[in-house]
Amino acid sequence: MKSPSSLCRRSIIPILLTCSATSATCLAASPEQADLAERLMQTGMAMTDSAESLPIAGALADAAERMIGEDQRLLRTAADLRLRLGNRDKAIELLGKFRKLDLTDQLAQVQTIDLLCDRMESADQKAAYLRQVMAAPSVPAEVRSHAAVQLATIESERARDDDASAAINESLKLNPLNPKALQFKLSRSMSASVPAPQRAGALVAVLQANPMAFPAMGMLADELARAGASDQSLALYKQLVANADTATSPDDLANYAALLLAAGQPRPAVALAQTAAQLSPNWAEAQFMRVLVAQQLEDKNAATVAYTAARQALVRTVMLLHTSVDPKAPKLADDAPIALPDVKADAAAIVELNSPQLARTYQAALGDIVWLDAFFAGNAPDVTIAEAFTTIGPDKNDTLPRAAAFAALKGQQFGDAKAKFAPLADHDQLSRAGMLAVRLKAGEVKETLLPEAQKLIAELPTGVWGATMRWTLRDLGPIPLRTPDADAVIAEAAKLPTDWLAFAKNGRSFYVIDVDVIKAQCDVGEPLVMSVTMQNIGTRPLVIGPGGPVDQQVILDATVRGAVEQAFPGAASARMTGAIVLQPRQRITTSVRVDSPQVFGFMTANPQVSMAVYVSAIANPMLAANGIIPGPGGFRAQSRSVIDRRVASFHRPEGRQQLIEQLKSPDATARLHALQAIAGNAVLLAQQPGDELKQLATQAQALVKKSSEEDASSTVRAIAMQLMVGATDPAKRDEPINAMLASKDVEARLLGSLLVMGRPKADRTRLLSPLSTDADEVIKKLATAVIALPDAAPTTAPTTAPTTLPGQ
Repeated sequence: MKSPSSLCRRSIIPILLTCSATSATCLAASPEQADLAERLMQTGMAMTDSAESLPIAGALADAAERMIGEDQRLLRTAADLRLRLGNRDKAIELLGKFRKLDLTDQLAQVQTIDLLCDRMESADQKAAYLRQVMAAPSVPAEVRSHAAVQLATIESERARDDDASAAINESLKLNPLNPKALQFKLSRSMSASVPAPQRAGALVAVLQANPMAFPAMGMLADELARAGASDQSLALYKQLVANADTATSPDDLANYAALLLAAGQPRPAVALAQTAAQLSPNWAEAQFMRVLVAQQLEDKNAATVAYTAARQALVRTVMLLHTSVDPKAPKLADDAPIALPDVKADAAAIVELNSPQLARTYQAALGDIVWLDAFFAGNAPDVTIAEAFTTIGPDKNDTLPRAAAFAALKGQQFGDAKAKFAPLADHDQLSRAGMLAVRLKAGEVKETLLPEAQKLIAELPTGVWGATMRWTLRDLGPIPLRTPDADAVIAEAAKLPTDWLAFAKNGRSFYVIDVDVIKAQCDVGEPLVMSVTMQNIGTRPLVIGPGGPVDQQVILDATVRGAVEQAFPGAASARMTGAIVLQPRQRITTSVRVDSPQVFGFMTANPQVSMAVYVSAIANPMLAANGIIPGPGGFRAQSRSVIDRRVASFHRPEGRQQLIEQLKSPDATARLHALQAIAGNAVLLAQQPGDELKQLATQAQALVKKSSEEDASSTVRAIAMQLMVGATDPAKRDEPINAMLASKDVEARLLGSLLVMGRPKADRTRLLSPLSTDADEVIKKLATAVIALPDAAPTTAPTTAPTTLPGQ
């Protein structure tokens, strides 16, 4: 496997040779310098994944920051690179410059607060600083709300619960949709001592901030079920499963299936129970639910199949644990039937190992098999399993006697069952249910037993065990349940409109992404810049970013069409950072370049043909097997218009003359674009037969050389030196490198140092040793770091630096 640094070395050339001018305003640097800075930072980002190349990334950050001036986008990128490098102080400095230019970017403000707070040594200092931010009226309410949450975290860590609660209340006062504050409040509300309506209200508040908080939706459905609001709970579970897709947890699926069973609807519960068991095969309760559902279909064959599958899953769990006891145990086949290992031997080994966690887990797994056999098949606890169970440790949960009692009940041995349930019923809910079933069989009147059954169901109203008790008491008929605060819980849940909870499937009804070109017609070498706008078109505020329904990141795909075509998925990423909460009708806009090194290299390598660039944006992106796709609440938006890239061909006399005139332009940016077009033509012409075309290639190279000698821009000159040879003679690749490394221009020496990264260590040492004592600290730092790189692992592909433009 190739190391990140070796991969980066082979990709460095395309990144550097695609430097072009940027249209962003830059007060302290020329446009070509700003563009070079961006490419250097892209390279630096790629190098932060490898410890061996971190020094190079640091040198590139130093070099780039000397060129970016007051370009907002580049300042933000530089801050991100410094954070990747762990340089918090420099990141704070860069964010400070950025915030002076953009007073509205709330994410930058939040990021600065967190960095400053992390830099402080004591909790008192942090708390004092955060309170100062909270009290500043000039700071946006959403940012002050974030500071309050941070303060609550600090106070909670210091066990100052009252102060933490006060900070959370202040946070929600400033921003009622703050996801962190809502989660903080929810965690303190989910307790049996908190009234059910209050718990429901905390869950509703979380869902009002993010309708795709699927765990909260499942918990609210469970609260409704516990209150006896079955219809409302079923409706919410149905919406959860429909909108969450694969994000639905096995626990929610099992609870939904249990509620359907209570409502007398076993058939739709089948798929839910099977999915829960498939998603979490080692979760015994999912296996129990699978069999419970099958039993209530009144289909003996289905019940047998479900029982067999469940038992195999539970046995597989024991076998997996067996590998912890015996590391030499053979690997389990995925679908092959398996049998229990020697559980008595395992139990003895576990005692010898003295591993409490393994002991608890193994004993519980044996107990699950005992329960499955007893409750569903009527089999008394297997003697061997029971001996292994007790060898591991005492039966603290009455697992074995409870199973024996239910086996007797299943076998209609009611006297024996009653005797076995009697010592358990006073402290075990399932055993009390079993005792009620025995009393019913003994002839007690249903009306007398029903109040006891209702009280018992109220203690375990939902989930697998609630369904188990209802099945045990099925001869009593339907057991109604409705708590005194059911209406209040229903009222809380009713605050969530159905369409809001369907956000995952219908995000486009709440917000839109608008992508448009900033310049519709571009010459060879010009940057491709898009405007990306996000607008809230709904009636509810939208939280943007972590904890909210809308991701800050928008991914842009680019497709180049024309005589040559190529798709570039994930060509660029736009970060929508202007607002933490996007109010109805509010919009935020950013600009982003879509000409990544790959896109730019492909286009400049084909200057002789016209091209059209189509761009689409992916909202709420997620990584899938087939690439980046819209996730829940996301969608794809096509750009309003297309970028047309004009032809710059040396084949026509007028094309040659136009490029020659462009090289004479006083605008360095125009000269750079002409240089790239000429170089691209030179490469193409040199690869084609015919004396006339070769003569044109020679003319093109002469123009590149002339530009390198006359142009005052060090960036243009450095790139020209790299391109002016090699199209016809790859052996001459050292000529431009040597010229760059010996240049008086810092940028030329910088590019030259990077362009030799793919060379063997001996070559790097020979070429760069003079620069290891360079007067410029950045050059010295970079040269030293490049020399120190270990040689890349051998590959079948050539690793030498290309001497043609990318794409050839």
